[in-house]
Amino acid sequence: MQEKLQSSLLNVGDYLKMGWSEFTKNIQTFLGFTLLINIPINAITFVELFLSSSEESSTANAGITNLLSLLSLIFYILSILAALALPKIIERSIRGSTLDATIALKNAVSKLFITIVVSIFASIFVGIGLIFLLIPGIWLGTLLSFTYYAVILRNCGFNALGYSQSLVKGRWWAVFGRNILLLCLVLPVTLLAIAASIIGGITGSLPILASLGIINLAVLENIDIDNLNIILAVVQLLSSLILSLLSYYIGAVYTVMFLNFDYTRNPPLEIS
Repeated sequence: MQEKLQSSLLNVGDYLKMGWSEFTKNIQTFLGFTLLINIPINAITFVELFLSSSEESSTANAGITNLLSLLSLIFYILSILAALALPKIIERSIRGSTLDATIALKNAVSKLFITIVVSIFASIFVGIGLIFLLIPGIWLGTLLSFTYYAVILRNCGFNALGYSQSLVKGRWWAVFGRNILLLCLVLPVTLLAIAASIIGGITGSLPILASLGIINLAVLENIDIDNLNIILAVVQLLSSLILSLLSYYIGAVYTVMFLNFDYTRNPPLEIS
């Protein structure tokens, strides 16, 4: 697969196939991330929603709510680390070896701060371009589209902006076209999964809306709240599972795209 990536620029169909191959090859790792990191975030949100609609003393719930907020922050940071670990896992797999998930997460910790800072700088540059004129923003966005991966996989730090530009130089339209096509393919599926999560959230908010007088209490007369909460929990669980795994697959696809542009311009010294 590495030979194919460095032979020539591939099309989006190749990225989707190769991304799927690497995603399924490392499915145990990504499923582990989902079950241990991503789903707990949604579970905490669900519990917070349940507590907010509970008739029990708000004072009694305050301590639990604060604890849940702290846990939510911890799991959110872990989810960022999982996203940072993904490109390294994919490249290592493409080059014929494996990377333990725990080691990948530890490596991601050292990249967390610099990735956030560089991403903010890149976003500011693109944002300025979009504010003044749409075209400069799109041009800069495409030029810096590989910045994230340059920080994680090439240890570039602030030079990641320049590294991304070096990969795009002379191939701007190739990067732009692939980004647009991938967006058109990925966005509908993502929106569908998000819609399922939103519907579940709206359903679970009915008791709260009723208590606030936003909807008529009669709406809840024929609804078994216990069954409603069970249905909501299942919907939230499934939507969280789908969204999380989908995000890892999309991450694998974009990593493959980065490696294709990188390997064709900077061939690796070794082919595993």
